[in-house]
Amino acid sequence: MNVFRAHPWYNATVANLALVMEHTTGASRSLEGCEVRRISDEAISLMPHMGVSDATLREACKRLGLENSFCKFHKGIHNVLEYFHEELIDHITRSFQSRSPTELPRVRDKVGHLLELCILYNASFPNSRQLVKSILRFSLLPHNTCVFASLVFKVMDAVWRLAGDSSTNFSYYTKRWTAGSVYISSLIHLAQDTSEDASETLSFMHRRIESVIALQKLKNSAKNMLPKVFRVFDVRLD
Repeated sequence: MNVFRAHPWYNATVANLALVMEHTTGASRSLEGCEVRRISDEAISLMPHMGVSDATLREACKRLGLENSFCKFHKGIHNVLEYFHEELIDHITRSFQSRSPTELPRVRDKVGHLLELCILYNASFPNSRQLVKSILRFSLLPHNTCVFASLVFKVMDAVWRLAGDSSTNFSYYTKRWTAGSVYISSLIHLAQDTSEDASETLSFMHRRIESVIALQKLKNSAKNMLPKVFRVFDVRLD
């Protein structure tokens, strides 16, 4: 038996050492997280002029005197885009939850409002039009399309969850991709929008939403009519 381990002083020392190490590790991670955020913010500010690339990320590190921190971005500029969309989700979540539920009684109103928040977030950046153009150009490259699509899907998942959607069937995907198509088409419009507060883009977006709703109503009407049509010809569907 180790006599030191049996001594209360030993146990107290080990416990204190563990607390110090835990505190040091936590502080180190916090510092590293702040550093990554600073670099990501700097890279985003450079995107309107330099585009979305690892070269932009390296330049951001260089400007902040943190050249060695480039290695902390294991997926390169993709990590910065993930950060951008995580911040977007955080923004719309806080903004949406600050409103009274009675202000947006219907799901369609909630989704429309959340998509509006997404557009306004993009429009809030300096040189927002050029920033959106850079991100869209990045997404058009074949090896980046899936990355961008997954990020948009993640945002749309947050939108529908905040709106109260809890579907687990195939509509889970169709709702998110439909909202995503409205969002992406609105981003394309935003890239050309010179109106104040992106008002033209918001009008465009709401028209797209109304079109989707009208199409859904038409589809439901057609679905209800089909049995009647087949009944005329005495055709069974089962």
